[in-house]
Amino acid sequence: MATTVGTEIVPPAEPVVETVTLGRTTAPRYMTLEEFDEFPWSDDAQPELVRGEVRLSPMPGLAHSRIVRNIFVALYAHVLARDVGEVFGDGIGYVLPELPRTNRGPDVSFIRTGKLPAEAPVKGSARAAPDLAVEVLSPSNTARKVEEKVADYVAAGVAVVWIVNPRLRRVTVRTPEGGARALDEDATLDGAPVLPDFTLRVADVFAGVRAPTPRPRRGKRA
Repeated sequence: MATTVGTEIVPPAEPVVETVTLGRTTAPRYMTLEEFDEFPWSDDAQPELVRGEVRLSPMPGLAHSRIVRNIFVALYAHVLARDVGEVFGDGIGYVLPELPRTNRGPDVSFIRTGKLPAEAPVKGSARAAPDLAVEVLSPSNTARKVEEKVADYVAAGVAVVWIVNPRLRRVTVRTPEGGARALDEDATLDGAPVLPDFTLRVADVFAGVRAPTPRPRRGKRA
């Protein structure tokens, strides 16, 4: 209900949103890192914590999952053969150093040997930044959200980020020093500076994913 102060009518304040909901997942809107790790997340949403605010994303579709699989398998085989670190899919969260109450979850990540404990507790996120992070764009990922996430990775010391665009069938490589480099399907992706001897054809990133149908051009008006 509005109130009156003198002759001025003051509208009621906007209600404070205390929770966020997606599917069967309802969580407090703001959490500490410890609360985020301990929360019983359901399996129909992917949570992240950004400056203490909970962000929920829907589970990805088939095309997204195949792209993640293609990259994960290639990286995992390469890293396993050389015993230089660990490769994870989208089930891990990283508490990013130097960023307050921020826990990000890449689609694929690589982290060098020695940066994580040999034995992990049953609950809890990685308390380190990955050396390589991969983000696959999806309908729920706006350009602003992706840029914010990449900026967080760079600020936390991630050496290289791959941004995969299924619609354009393109991978953009971002590094703190080298800016952005876009690679189309006829190019080859490498892991420099983190895994300089790793290579993967960009076309193989999109194996099993149908190319988008080109939109017909509009005819010229008479």
